[in-house]
Amino acid sequence: GEQLWQGRQLAMLIGPQDKDWHLVVLVRYPSPQAFVAMLASVEYQAVVKHRTAGLADSRVIAMEEL
Repeated sequence: GEQLWQGRQLAMLIGPQDKDWHLVVLVRYPSPQAFVAMLASVEYQAVVKHRTAGLADSRVIAMEEL
């Protein structure tokens, strides 16, 4: 994957007021299959516990370019 953008929330303008997002990262993967392959890889499985432990809440949203 390739990180395209990273930023911090300034204010929730439209949406739940009880959520503060400290960091948002936009990442592009070559294909959905590449993303699934990453999730299944031994390397990812070895480190994903650190991602899970370090986040109180997260979202992964699949999108497509229009």
